[in-house]
Amino acid sequence: MSSTNANSGLVFVSIITLSLFMFLTRPSILLGDWGHRLHWLPYFVPIVRQRVFRASVCSIMVY
Repeated sequence: MSSTNANSGLVFVSIITLSLFMFLTRPSILLGDWGHRLHWLPYFVPIVRQRVFRASVCSIMVY
């Protein structure tokens, strides 16, 4: 039971990380013209990385 929960959690975290990575590297794909107007993105990236890192660490500690 716990192994399946851990696997689904890892898949969930990896999907979120992948989508965040795609959004941060190529925002124009998801947002179109708005992707070029995101000048505030560099200020937002460290916060997102910190949140993702803390979430992954917490999930690893839980499992």
